Parts: sequence; structure tokens; C-alpha cells
Amino acid sequence: MTDTRFEPIDLPAGGVQMVDSYLHGVHLERRDRTEADPPGPTLVVGLAGQTDPEGQPATFAVILEAHIVAPFNEGQAIAELRCSVVGIFSVQQPEALDLGRFTSRESVVLIYPYLRASVGQIWRMSGIPMPPIPTLDTLSLLSVIDGHAGASGAPETSAAAESPRRRSRAKSSK
Repeated sequence: MTDTRFEPIDLPAGGVQMVDSYLHGVHLERRDRTEADPPGPTLVVGLAGQTDPEGQPATFAVILEAHIVAPFNEGQAIAELRCSVVGIFSVQQPEALDLGRFTSRESVVLIYPYLRASVGQIWRMSGIPMPPIPTLDTLSLLSVIDGHAGASGAPETSAAAESPRRRSRAKSSK
């Protein structure tokens, strides 16, 4: 088996590069629907952790997790999925990096497509017909993260949250 990780290239001072990503954890549960369940699908994405891999001083890992609750089987059943993906990052000069800011902003934008692809593949393998999770509206996500900075330390975003573009269209159509 060959090593599929990317080889880091020389970066400018303070530069960060994503060098690997992989599926971290998956839990899928099918169950009968209860009155406490939401009427439609819900998606919450948030940071689940950040670590410094041992033996690699200029490397850190960020874990991004999705929690999805969605009805299926004509609304009679619920599928609940928790899926997390790890992104491994290499940094040229760790002391020049604002790690908290990078972890809560740039790492989310970089890891999200891997999380989205993993969730889509898990739905396909489960046999439960689900639409793909939405693509990332980067500007809206970063404004949500900036708005929550310092409040909880771990940004979360919901697919139910409206983007500024959608809100402005809704106002102009009234």
C-alpha cells in the first residue's frame, strides 16, 4: 500500500498547507420517528477538536464534524448521522501563525469539502436516499464564525441559517 499523503512544498514564512485528510469517525443510526424529532432534515457542522500530532512539531490536526438528523421512509423513520473528518496541516513557522484564528476559519473552509464528500458516500452506502449536504457559502460561514468569535470558541453553522444573499433577495421580492 502506498502512502497517499501529500508532500509539503516550501511555503512562505508563516504559510500553512493541508497535507492530509481522512475520515475520523462515523455513527449512523436508523430509528422510528418520535414527536421530539424535527419535521425536516437538520444539519449542524462544527469543530470537534484540534490536536498536535506527536513527533511532528510543525504539524497540527483539526477535526470537523457534521451532525445530521433526517426523516426517511415517508417520514416514518429517522436517520441520524455523526461524521467527522480530520485535516492535517503543516506550518512553516508555527510562532507566526494565529492558530486559533486559522483553526476556526481557514481550516473549516479547507476541510468542509472532504466532510461533505464523506457524508455523501455514507448515505449512498447506507441505502437511505438523502440529498447531498449543501456546498459551503464561504462568505456567510466566515461572517457567522466572526460573529461567534470568543462566544464559544468552537464555531458551528446550520444549514437552516440564511445567507446574506438569500435574505437580500427575500427583502427585494416583497
